[in-house]
Amino acid sequence: MLCDEIIKLKDFIGGKQYLSTLLGPLEIIGCMEESTVRQKAVDKLIELSKDEPEKFCRECLFATVKKFAEWNNYTNKISSAYLIPVCYPHVTPE
Repeated sequence: MLCDEIIKLKDFIGGKQYLSTLLGPLEIIGCMEESTVRQKAVDKLIELSKDEPEKFCRECLFATVKKFAEWNNYTNKISSAYLIPVCYPHVTPE
């Protein structure tokens, strides 16, 4: 699946500081109507965040969660709900 191939690119993008470049394609896939496709993208976003620095979760992944939550499509809100527990420990009330 495309999500698996996108995650494999993290070894070729030039380091952890460029992980945010992989979020765009996964965000698009995470908004799909098909639940299995959407879930796979969310799973890969979670996988991407597990091995990465706290800064990535706080700045990049949290921005993705906010973006999903603000859109008017229920599929985006579902994706956001799956990502909130991943981001919650890394963000501050600010």
